[in-house]
Amino acid sequence: KTASFGNDTDVIVPAGQTANGIYGVKVQVTDGHLYDKKPCANRAKDYGNVTTYIPVASGWCIWFSGENDTCPTVPTAS
Repeated sequence: KTASFGNDTDVIVPAGQTANGIYGVKVQVTDGHLYDKKPCANRAKDYGNVTTYIPVASGWCIWFSGENDTCPTVPTAS
């Protein structure tokens, strides 16, 4: 059988299998030292080392029963 999901993703599920999926946003992860110099306000600030997540695309990550979920996820802030 064929199933269709939100953004034109087609999945052909083999007999006896189950399809699993996560819909989300792919991100580019970058880190480095962040300085805010604010030259007009004379209030510079040093934020130290930061990590940013820049959205680049959305879509499905799909796997079948018996396979490992290899969909990367971004850790949530605590």
